[in-house]
Formats: sequence, C-alpha cells, structure tokens
Amino acid sequence: MKLASKIFEKLSKFFYHGFNSEKKIEDAYNYLKKSNQLKTIEKISRSKFICVESYRNNKEQFNLQCWALTAETIIDTRSWKYLFEISGYSGDFEFIFF
Repeated sequence: MKLASKIFEKLSKFFYHGFNSEKKIEDAYNYLKKSNQLKTIEKISRSKFICVESYRNNKEQFNLQCWALTAETIIDTRSWKYLFEISGYSGDFEFIFF
C-alpha cells in the first residue's frame, strides 16, 4: 500500500488542472494499473518493446478518442514517458499517432 500511495503522490503533481476530482481518481487508477503492468514487463522480459497509442496535439487527441473507444488510458507522449520513468521501465517504446 505504501508503494501505491507514493506513486499516487507523484502522479497527483502531474495531472492537468482542468479535470474534476473524479477524473483525477480514475486517471490515477489507470496510471497505477499501467505502472504495475510495466513493472511486470520489466521483471519477466529480456528484450522489451512497447507500442502505445498517444497524441501530440488536440487534433491527434480527438482522432485517438474517436478511434480507441474502449481505451482505458489516453495520454500524451510526455505522460507516457513519465509513466515509463516512475514504473522503472527500461525497454524500448514507440508511439502510434492518429
């Protein structure tokens, strides 16, 4: 539980100011879930490569939201890199843009 609270504390500094508190809690949960998945990949894989959908501007964000209707985590490239950093992921990664 201490690890989750530390990660939540780091993430709470990173959220955008425009979201309401329910959105922040949902985003924090998704970040924690992704962080745990990345830690598992880091732990069990020899050669690591992740390809994730992301966006760089509002147009790409809109296109991604229209395309990925069931996606749990739609975040920009800066947020993905931060998530990789706090989860300790050291493998390669690539972003897909729409």
